[in-house]
Amino acid sequence: MDARYYSELARTLREQSPQLVAHLDDSALHAAIAAAVPKALSFGIESGRPVLAFVGLWVSLGPGFAEEPEVQRYMHAPLGTPDEKMDWLFKRIVEKLKAAMPDAQAPPIGAK
Repeated sequence: MDARYYSELARTLREQSPQLVAHLDDSALHAAIAAAVPKALSFGIESGRPVLAFVGLWVSLGPGFAEEPEVQRYMHAPLGTPDEKMDWLFKRIVEKLKAAMPDAQAPPIGAK
């Protein structure tokens, strides 16, 4: 991936989910994206929206979310495509966050 792609992801995150990335300056956001995208690719996630959703989770939950045993098992399970699995995972996490914090506004990234 090139710097242009990372810049586009950063711009999209800032436009679609400013509350998610407000705590990061441009340098920190680009560093997070540069770390998250290769991990997303290692799971086979390749499409725009699923990659964006993965980066959003990485930024909001921390890089350790991708190392959680449940996430590892799910992403390596032989069901659906990696992009479909990421879409599903993102939706489930957003649902759980909404249930835990009913007054909070969930980020729109990755939503269909």
